[in-house]
Amino acid sequence: MLMLNIRQIPAMTGFKIVPALVAALALADCGASGTPETTALNAQAPIALTPKQDASGAPGALAGKVNEPELRKAVERYNLAKQRTPGPYDFAGVDLNGDGKSEAIVMFSGPDWCQKTGCSLVVFQEEQVGYRPVSHITSARPPVLIGPEASFGWRDLMANTGGGAAAVRTVRLGFSGKGYPANALLQPEPVSEMLSRSQQVMGETPAFAAAADQPPS
Repeated sequence: MLMLNIRQIPAMTGFKIVPALVAALALADCGASGTPETTALNAQAPIALTPKQDASGAPGALAGKVNEPELRKAVERYNLAKQRTPGPYDFAGVDLNGDGKSEAIVMFSGPDWCQKTGCSLVVFQEEQVGYRPVSHITSARPPVLIGPEASFGWRDLMANTGGGAAAVRTVRLGFSGKGYPANALLQPEPVSEMLSRSQQVMGETPAFAAAADQPPS
């Protein structure tokens, strides 16, 4: 420790003690001695960052808004393009590709859209004006879930499929880079861990239950 003999300074220099000099020497002495306060400050543990929460674990976290008037127009155009009889449908809004806009997942449940193994599930993407169809998946049944993983930047879908001679099961619908699979019946089942982390966005409705077991016209 640095010792300061104040009584010797006048004899040596002939000058008065400057308080600032004494304070500076005292601070230097504290820095060199490693006081408990300084040591405790330097040894402070790093701040732990809160990990990002998986959206699949929070109910409703994935649900988004849909422009219903524009979606209704898109559905009407799609009915005409496919030459199908208009019927009831259900929809859910989910941002599947992370662009900040909700895609519309539409389950067509009219008799012209269903067969024994399920109905048509169509994904519409919002554009500057209206919606355009991205994928048409046949033999799909609710519930529809959003998986925790993504393929080519698009979140996986989970849906039931089957009926009649085919056992009803849940399958994973992964994006291929061009769209989702055309036939849900041919897709693999997800691993249980992936399914447990998926979030339901569409459940079964009376309209689907009434139409699913009717053959297409």
